[in-house]
Amino acid sequence: MSDGQKTPFVSSINRNAVNKAQDAIQQTGQALPCSVVGINATVGACIVTVKFEVISGFTLPQVEIPHFGGEWIRYPVQIGDKGVVIPIDARTNDTSGLGKGIADMIQPANLSSLVFMPVGNAHWTLTDDVNKLVMYGKNGVIIKDSATGAVVVTVSSSGVHVHGGNVTIDNDCIIGGIAFLTHKHDDPQGGTVGVPHN
Repeated sequence: MSDGQKTPFVSSINRNAVNKAQDAIQQTGQALPCSVVGINATVGACIVTVKFEVISGFTLPQVEIPHFGGEWIRYPVQIGDKGVVIPIDARTNDTSGLGKGIADMIQPANLSSLVFMPVGNAHWTLTDDVNKLVMYGKNGVIIKDSATGAVVVTVSSSGVHVHGGNVTIDNDCIIGGIAFLTHKHDDPQGGTVGVPHN
């Protein structure tokens, strides 16, 4: 007769179930802190490469993933920007353009379906007005239409530039504290036009 102690059947089954559950959890994506180390040169900041800012028992690879946000606002992401990755429960190949094929319900690998989400930081510069939308980029801000891009408003350190189209002012224009009121005068090419004048 063996002197070894047998593991009770109930305990063995329970331990096996716990191990299976832990294995399954390891396969799922995890929301982890990260920082941007690369920006896709072809499409810009909507696709970024991140490294994980965690200490673990093994080296996590850098991954190229989509940046959170829609097409209509392009965030001026910079190398070193910090955030987190958000795991998605299905493949994002077709959604992000980083692959092909409609997603199915097969569990993706834990680092293959992530999205980069920037997060607020206590060390950011103070905003100009907490009750206003503030937009700025390293080189300024560009506003344009998506159809033709013919009308572009650029705000930069050198000033405000309006390219293409007309500028319409429905009310009085105040420049340097002086009101330039609308009045009529003859157009050199014929007709009458209204222009701001003090």
